[in-house]
Amino acid sequence: MKHNISQDPSNIVIKTRLSCSEKAELDTLLERTKLSQAEYLRCAIFGTPVQEAPKPVLSPIEGLDKLIAQYGRIGNNLNQIARWLNSGGYIDRELSCSLRSALGELNRLKYDSLKIVSNYYGNHQAHCQ
Repeated sequence: MKHNISQDPSNIVIKTRLSCSEKAELDTLLERTKLSQAEYLRCAIFGTPVQEAPKPVLSPIEGLDKLIAQYGRIGNNLNQIARWLNSGGYIDRELSCSLRSALGELNRLKYDSLKIVSNYYGNHQAHCQ
C-alpha cells in the first residue's frame, strides 16, 4: 500500500528515543537532505526515496569576503555612533572627522567591491574610473 502524505492530516504524535550517536547521524541526514525531521521519518517509514538536497553553486570572488567583513566593521562603528547620538550625545570636531573618515572608507570599499565584481564578470565599465 502506497502512503499518500498530502491527503492524510498529520495529527498523530509518535515518540521515540535515540542515542546521542543516532541523533547526530539523524541530524547529519536532515542537513544533507534539507528535510524536516517529520518529513524524513515519513519517507523512511513508507519507503519513499530520499535524495540529498542540491548544494548551492556559489562562485567565490577573491577578495570580496574581506570587503564584506570591512563593511560589517564600519557599519558596527556607525551604529555605535548613532546609538551615542540618540542617547543625547553631540557631534564635536573629533566625531565629525571620524564620521567623514568612515564615509570615505565606505566609498573606497564600494569602489573596490564594484571593481572586483566587474573584473569577475568581465564588465569593466561597471565601476568608476
